[in-house]
Amino acid sequence: MTRMSVKQGKVRSPTAEEAKVIAGKPMRWAIRNLSGQAVSICDLRRDETGLACKCTCPACGSALQAVNAGVGREHFLRANTLGQFFRHETGQQRDNCLVVIARLAALQLLVEQREIDLPPPTRRALVPGISGHLYQGEATATRRRMYVREHTWIDSQLASITLDDGHTVLLRLDTQRTVRNEGDYDAIITITVDNPDVASWDMAEILAKMKIGDEVESCWDKHWEDEELQSMATQDAEQQATKYLDLLPSVLGDLEGLTLAQKSESLLHHVIKSILLQAHSIVSPVYSEPLHRYMADGETISREVMLALGDLGLSGAVSEWPIAGIVADVFCSVRPTRGEPFDLIIEVAVTHRVDEVKLKKIEAMGVACLEIDVRGFRQKGRVTVDELTAEVLRNPGNKRWVYHPLVAARRAEVHQALDEVDKSRKEALAREHRTRRWLDSLTQAELLKVYRQALVQHWQWGRAGVVSGHFIELHDLHQRLVDIGFPDADESALVERTGVLHFLHLARSHSHAPMPANILLTDMCSALAHSREFRSLITYCLIGLKVYKPVIRGAQGAEMESIRLHVANSLQAGEIQFARSRKFDALIAALFPELASSLEAEFGTHEHARGLQKAKRERESARIEQARVSRVALEAAMKREENRRAVNQAIFNVSRQGWQAKLGLASDVDQILAHNDMKIAAKRFNAYGVDVREVLTSAWNAREMGTTLLDWFQGQNFDHPDQVHALKSLLKLGWLA
Repeated sequence: MTRMSVKQGKVRSPTAEEAKVIAGKPMRWAIRNLSGQAVSICDLRRDETGLACKCTCPACGSALQAVNAGVGREHFLRANTLGQFFRHETGQQRDNCLVVIARLAALQLLVEQREIDLPPPTRRALVPGISGHLYQGEATATRRRMYVREHTWIDSQLASITLDDGHTVLLRLDTQRTVRNEGDYDAIITITVDNPDVASWDMAEILAKMKIGDEVESCWDKHWEDEELQSMATQDAEQQATKYLDLLPSVLGDLEGLTLAQKSESLLHHVIKSILLQAHSIVSPVYSEPLHRYMADGETISREVMLALGDLGLSGAVSEWPIAGIVADVFCSVRPTRGEPFDLIIEVAVTHRVDEVKLKKIEAMGVACLEIDVRGFRQKGRVTVDELTAEVLRNPGNKRWVYHPLVAARRAEVHQALDEVDKSRKEALAREHRTRRWLDSLTQAELLKVYRQALVQHWQWGRAGVVSGHFIELHDLHQRLVDIGFPDADESALVERTGVLHFLHLARSHSHAPMPANILLTDMCSALAHSREFRSLITYCLIGLKVYKPVIRGAQGAEMESIRLHVANSLQAGEIQFARSRKFDALIAALFPELASSLEAEFGTHEHARGLQKAKRERESARIEQARVSRVALEAAMKREENRRAVNQAIFNVSRQGWQAKLGLASDVDQILAHNDMKIAAKRFNAYGVDVREVLTSAWNAREMGTTLLDWFQGQNFDHPDQVHALKSLLKLGWLA
């Protein structure tokens, strides 16, 4: 279905392409010269063919000819026959001819209908906010279907219709056309048809397609509900401005003389108070205030004052309430989820927060005061009333307790508690100073006596005790003992309940007496024995048992004997694990004088263990050295025997053939030495300390005397078989062997 729109304004001229299309479309409507009304080609009679139709074109004013007017339907069943249309007598159909006649045809058919669908009129209004932003409101009436009681043509482009409810509506094709007494009409509708196809439609097609408000967008230039619709549109725009906190309510006046920012702040303040007056509850912030106190002993103690009331129920809220010299933004009663009800002042801080003067008056009244800081509400842009309500009532982050009696009471309680702590510490410092002066006045013997008494109380009660009216801390005594020459006096393995000093105290307390069954000295020894760091201290315990001789019966006695033997054997063997250093000897001898002589003995000390280890190492070294010397001597003897055998074997080997018979070439030793090869060999032998003449003379004489070559070789002194072979080569060179 072709869409037709009716709108206010002039008709757009067709483009060149559109003009070609328009020129080929038939014009089925025209204007009768006599009546000035639009007429369809289908309504003409046969005798109104051609110029007899007496019609003109409303656009160009040219006379029109009716083609095939009044011809029956069967005529158009023939081939190559023309349809029914109007054509210009002279010239061509112009660009806007179809558009203008289409308007007139549409207007006439709309006017002459018996019922009409009236589109809903819409009116719009603009309301400026205090920020300068324009808010557009809109109001639309309901669609109506009305019966046309009568219609009147004013001219070809103006007509009036009277509806069945009595309202008179003026229909016009052009907003530029005016009519006398427009005020007499209840409504004015301007329609402009810009679809040229309408001019080629017949009456039925136009009526079927052109419906005001559906296929046609109409323009109400006037409507009998305009005043009401305009009021509704204005209300809509004002509601939008109110929603975004941008419209001053009448109760605030016009705020003349204020800037836009000041007006906005005043509005925000007013709206927040309105929200609070209508609210049933509000989320309160958590109050947290740290309190610090510098104590007399130099330590700073911190405490925290807290108030967390959570959700507060509100009732009886009033605004701008005068009370005790101030005007509260909101004054109400509060029902907390926990605790008693109380009165509450709520202050809204837009630009100014509660100052010191107002705070003092609030504190003097003793009335709780909650401040809502709204300065950050607009940082995220425009804020709606709903968003502002959520911020005011449900967000604890924008609120603070300016004053609350509970906070003041809790603050006083914390200060009182800190005062008591400070007082207690001052008294402790005074006692400590008195004790320090008293300890400074003691001799070494008196100090050791106090130390023994403090240790006993520590073992009995697990804490420091009172000695001679003074509260004694062990760490103070330990430092004093270190200062007078007892190092490491605070060693835990000494002073604790399972330590050495307690063991010795128990042993002395039950010297030569049965040890109670509930005192397990064996457990104390066993704990020390299994400690890698403190196991060497067990020797003090064993010395204490030897000197004080407490009677330990039963299984505990057997176990203690087993421990003693194990430690003694280890010490006698020179092992270091149970050997003690002497750094605690002086302190233990001073506290337990009965052990002094035993502590002077070296047995059980590091020095004794190191001495035993050194002696053991020396004996082992001597044994190893003796073994080494014996091994070297044996190896040397074995080597000499092996060499002797090798020399004897070599002598035997070189002597098997005996002496060589005397030759004429060598009648004596001088002739042998005179030989050139012998001279060379003699130099080499002489270089190694061998007297060649003496050797050759000895060999010559032995042969002369009938001594065997074996006996002669055995009579020589050889260290190595190579010497035997060398001498053999020398005799051979001298023709002796």
